[in-house]
Amino acid sequence: MIEKEFVKQNINKVKLEEYLDKELERANYSHIDFTKTSTSTNIILYSEKPGLIIGRGGHRIKELIEKLKNDFGIENPQVEAKEVEEPDLDAEVVAKNVSGWLEKGGHPKRVGNTYVRRVMEAGAAGVQIEISGKLGGSRGRTAKFSRGYVKMCGETANKNIDYAYRKAVTKPGALGVKIRIMKEIPPYMQRQHIDTEETEEEIVEEDTETEEQEETVEEEETQEEEKEEQEETSEIDHEELVGKNISEIKDEIKNSDVDYQKVLEAEKNNKDRKTLKKWLEKQMS
Repeated sequence: MIEKEFVKQNINKVKLEEYLDKELERANYSHIDFTKTSTSTNIILYSEKPGLIIGRGGHRIKELIEKLKNDFGIENPQVEAKEVEEPDLDAEVVAKNVSGWLEKGGHPKRVGNTYVRRVMEAGAAGVQIEISGKLGGSRGRTAKFSRGYVKMCGETANKNIDYAYRKAVTKPGALGVKIRIMKEIPPYMQRQHIDTEETEEEIVEEDTETEEQEETVEEEETQEEEKEEQEETSEIDHEELVGKNISEIKDEIKNSDVDYQKVLEAEKNNKDRKTLKKWLEKQMS
């Protein structure tokens, strides 16, 4: 009987998380904290925009309290909405922002690199972003973007890694987004982390003779990467261009070397506005 009760509680918790995630989507809901007392259940809802949870005059939070009582059987819930102190250090908020940008047509490479930089600037010890699915081409693949120190397994990972998973539904297909954020390195690992950094520096100093050979290889690799980035940015520009209004698109096209044919194709695939199509066809003739 005790086991069944635990299973029932966990099922209710999953259903509650799914409900809050859908209901508080505009508020960028992050997570929930429960504290049970003898007379009530104290609930704290963390989100990027707590004002949207409360609503005008507390109208929306009152509706939420009634829902928690009647549908989820929570006794005397006392609900409070709190703002996430640093959204770029909250894995759930970052995952929602990344998936939202991808759904709007953002290029995975740009999205991944942007949020890796933002998380590190917010003060994280390390971050890893994985985006998997159809990222270009017919086959699915996984793109990983990481910086800093991220522990992937063991007790340290369970206690110190903030993990979140979201699904982004795009035109080519669904993309999986995994976020791992290590906010700080635990005290018992800091000494070990410093030692490894020092040994790496010593090895670099000893291997100065092979640096010239490595530099030539790196130069070739960077040149190839730059070519790939240029090809990707040209595609990104056309996709992003058609997301703007017609007057902005006309201004940008006049001041840059844009392939009218590619813009026309992108427009047909996305918005298919007759006014812009006629203008583009006129420019090409």
